[in-house]
Amino acid sequence: MFIHYSKYKINTIVNANQYDNIVKPQGLWFASDDTWLKYVEFELMNEYIPEFLDYDVKYKYKIKFQFTSVNNKNINKILLIKNNDDYNKLCIEYGFKNNHLLYLQYRFNNFLLTTFSDNFIDFLSIDWKKLSSDFGGIYFQNIYTYKINKKTIKLLNINYDKNINTLVPLQVENKIKYVKINVQDLVWSLSIDSGCVWNKNVIQSITEMKEDKLMKKIKLIRDKLKVKTDKVKTDKVKTDKVKTDKVKTDKVKTDKVKTDKVK
Repeated sequence: MFIHYSKYKINTIVNANQYDNIVKPQGLWFASDDTWLKYVEFELMNEYIPEFLDYDVKYKYKIKFQFTSVNNKNINKILLIKNNDDYNKLCIEYGFKNNHLLYLQYRFNNFLLTTFSDNFIDFLSIDWKKLSSDFGGIYFQNIYTYKINKKTIKLLNINYDKNINTLVPLQVENKIKYVKINVQDLVWSLSIDSGCVWNKNVIQSITEMKEDKLMKKIKLIRDKLKVKTDKVKTDKVKTDKVKTDKVKTDKVKTDKVKTDKVK
């Protein structure tokens, strides 16, 4: 069963256009069962990523569609990438060499922060415009098995460095765990087995479902973390005010001493 979680109620499905130089495609994203919420829970419990503190899921939809393979183009079906062979076929036909600043992650006060270095590196990108003219969407399955092979690297002329890795949460079978992956590959931006629909004609049916236990749990975790984060912010403001007041007081004392000397 494939599920789309949303902050907003869906009244109409529309087509999504694709643009140049975007890491992931535009459209309606989905994942198998509650995989996405398990990932959100993992992020909230382990990393306190700020963007998830504002994550609000109110609606749950079950969607149905049909799959096709990379060798059988069909604009009204979802392209299924089910293993590493499919992944490399996708990269060879629709991939291209891009470059960006080196992606890094580090921890600071229990927050996992993302930054970019001053060094540019080659990066595997997908031409989503070209892909969207052949398929109505895409679904990545078993992403932990993906790795661009030597043939793909050579054909796309990528300066590949196997040592440029980062530790990220990734779906491995049915669990979310930390995995070291190469940042030049597309996998680091996916996180979980997931897909995207950009052609509305792909969707055979979409059904709203009731709020489940995990949706409620995510809200509770998020609200507790927001309270904790707000307290940290409040304490910092108080500390900064004390420091500012002390600086002002010290300056007044210094100015008074200078005035007295003048007198």
